[in-house]
Amino acid sequence: MKKFISLITILTLSISSFTFAKEVDENTLALANKYLHQKDYYSAAKYIKKLAKQGNADSQYELSKLYYNGKGVKQSYSQALKWVQKAAKQGHSQAQRNLAIMYGSGTGVKVSQKKAEFWLKKAAKNGDKQAQEMCQNFGITY
Repeated sequence: MKKFISLITILTLSISSFTFAKEVDENTLALANKYLHQKDYYSAAKYIKKLAKQGNADSQYELSKLYYNGKGVKQSYSQALKWVQKAAKQGHSQAQRNLAIMYGSGTGVKVSQKKAEFWLKKAAKNGDKQAQEMCQNFGITY
């Protein structure tokens, strides 16, 4: 598991344009993506937060990355954790992987290898290629 912690601490959470699985306000989505593309994270965060509060897993995941990286919002691992958990519980595989990383590294939460492995397996089962590679590298069967 030390190998697991070492690898996950070097991984970073990236910011990118996103799309939604659920019905959302297309204007809000367009504005969020426009501002993300322009790297105007403050404006993007305003629209992403609105969508996240409506329960959309993709926007919750994106908001977690903004908080994690302190882009457009005050950097807060506890807020990143809150939003990534919401998305992960809805089956968002990238959020599940990032939640595993947070548990494995103790970022914003107490280290828990058991929870890290649980979420990593969920992400891998849900088709996240990076999670599948991580499981393979760590000898974790999913």
